[in-house]
Amino acid sequence: MFSPGVGGGSLVKEGEFDVIKREIERFVGERGWERYHTPKEIALSLAAEVGELLREFQWMEGEEEEEIKRGGVRRERIVDEMADVLFYLVDLSRVMNVDLMEAFLKKMEKNREKYPPERFQGNYERP
Repeated sequence: MFSPGVGGGSLVKEGEFDVIKREIERFVGERGWERYHTPKEIALSLAAEVGELLREFQWMEGEEEEEIKRGGVRRERIVDEMADVLFYLVDLSRVMNVDLMEAFLKKMEKNREKYPPERFQGNYERP
């Protein structure tokens, strides 16, 4: 079953974040790390993982950007870092009891109001 997106489209299968949350909970629990998974510690870990993701893009130029779309070792490292970022973002939502899909859809509505297409089509300016 899919959750409807704005405009009737499908964004994500219902419960996918729940599957990820259960995997994280199991992983953390099997290691007895629950006491370390506080909102502050998870947020710090999330920031560190975003930094590791960004490091993969540092000094990247032209053809390299196209190359990572196709495959290779660098792409694999980027995909691993993306998964780490997702881990900590979903874990933060888990310990704070936040429905990420609901939060995302609410934020997209705010973004649509803040950046109406008739004003921002093809360009960006600070509102």
